[in-house]
Amino acid sequence: MSNDDKPSQSYFTPTNFNVTLRLKCSCGKWNNIHTQKVMSHLDNDEPKLEVFVPAYLSLETQVCAKCKTVIAEPKELIRITKDSKI
Repeated sequence: MSNDDKPSQSYFTPTNFNVTLRLKCSCGKWNNIHTQKVMSHLDNDEPKLEVFVPAYLSLETQVCAKCKTVIAEPKELIRITKDSKI
């Protein structure tokens, strides 16, 4: 694929990994979220280097079991990041 053929925006490559994530709601309850792992392709300056960032797509709308707020929706990506709190 040449540089002209690549899309200018990031795009996602689905994988065959169905993963159950545990996400903490703002009320403090840990919830299990059924997701599919995808690899997000990011644009960069070097043409020979491709950058993929792991992300997760929710398979269904997930609601907190305790406070009933929506935690994840299928159209939103979930990225796992480390907090910089020290």
